[in-house]
Amino acid sequence: MYKKYYSLAKSVLSLDRTVINAVSADDKLSRPAICIYLLPHVVNLLLGALIFPSGFGAIFNRFLTWSIFIPPLAMFGSIFLVFLLLTQYFKVKMRFEGIFRVVAFASIVIFSTMVPYILAVFGLLDPFFLFGFFWLISGLWMLFVLNTYLKSLHGLDQNKVLIAIACAILTFWLLNRIFGNLFIGVSYNFL
Repeated sequence: MYKKYYSLAKSVLSLDRTVINAVSADDKLSRPAICIYLLPHVVNLLLGALIFPSGFGAIFNRFLTWSIFIPPLAMFGSIFLVFLLLTQYFKVKMRFEGIFRVVAFASIVIFSTMVPYILAVFGLLDPFFLFGFFWLISGLWMLFVLNTYLKSLHGLDQNKVLIAIACAILTFWLLNRIFGNLFIGVSYNFL
């Protein structure tokens, strides 16, 4: 079962338009998409708690918990804004679940963010900078997959796609700032 989802995610990452369109249309893939999107962050939270002297009590530390969960919240918000832009302004007929499933399956690259936390458990490095760096690279690739999805399934021209991607990047950055200042304070820095 997991091999099927891994295979789908790998095909989405390799920009297979047929699979991207199938993932977008298949409602049965919503739960696996949510799991793929959230699992690395939950694992990072647990691994991050191991590097704090207070152990699992660190899960309730705002600096650990929110620094791990702000990027996926910001990406979710930016994808939602892109959905609103496309449906309200460009009059594209689509469902939010479809665009989210595609981005979530593309987010399998976020599993790379677990590497710094695994290395930190063994005392080899401080994971927080690398987490942000890996998330940034993963987020950019997710937007590249979104670019392919919008052009192939919805037939949008390159200008509309670039406007949508620019809005996603700007929204991601703004939501990172807003959530960071709201939940952590001025010490929050994504990178």
